[in-house]
Amino acid sequence: MSSESSAGQPESLADAVAELQRMAQELEEAHQKLRFNEQLLAAIFEHASYPMAVMDIHPDGHFETVKSNARMINMLGISATPATITDEDEKHFNPQMVAMIRTRLQATLQANTTLTFEGQLQMPDRTLWTQALYTPIPGNDPAHRWVSIVSFDITEQKLCEQEGLANREMIIEQQAMSLNELSTPLLAINDRVVVLPLIGAIDTRRAQLIIETLLTGISQS
Repeated sequence: MSSESSAGQPESLADAVAELQRMAQELEEAHQKLRFNEQLLAAIFEHASYPMAVMDIHPDGHFETVKSNARMINMLGISATPATITDEDEKHFNPQMVAMIRTRLQATLQANTTLTFEGQLQMPDRTLWTQALYTPIPGNDPAHRWVSIVSFDITEQKLCEQEGLANREMIIEQQAMSLNELSTPLLAINDRVVVLPLIGAIDTRRAQLIIETLLTGISQS
């Protein structure tokens, strides 16, 4: 009996050692796979061609930055490392901007889907127009709910649109003035008589224009 147990003991120990080696190998493979995924995500995050950030939203409505890439830091024009935005940097944001971001984050969590927002961000030295995609990140911790933000700087596009709109409004105003002159022509018959033909309906605006045209014409004549 003793010889069988003593003979069986090394076999049992060898099995245990083999099992430990197998588990260690599996853990090492899992660790390598996890490290590869982390490096891949970090590379995508840091080398993306657009600003990105991940926000942590607490149940009380408070939010903070988990991570921001360098493009987000540069777009916002704040001093921070590429990894995060410090509390001191967040103080550069005015209360209206903080409230707007909080509203967007809460709306995204409530909708539980990607939402698109466009608007102005008032920075200390400039006004920034952005189009942003807010996407909820699934998780099981109710105390920490994450939302990713991908932003695009559309300031130049908006400035061009505003300039184009101003030009169109100026053209419309000039055309309206030309139409007003055509609709209320003042004709001088002689030194003491002027004629103002009236064609079409006369509303309040046109009546005021008629009076102004007559007074101006009489004073000039």
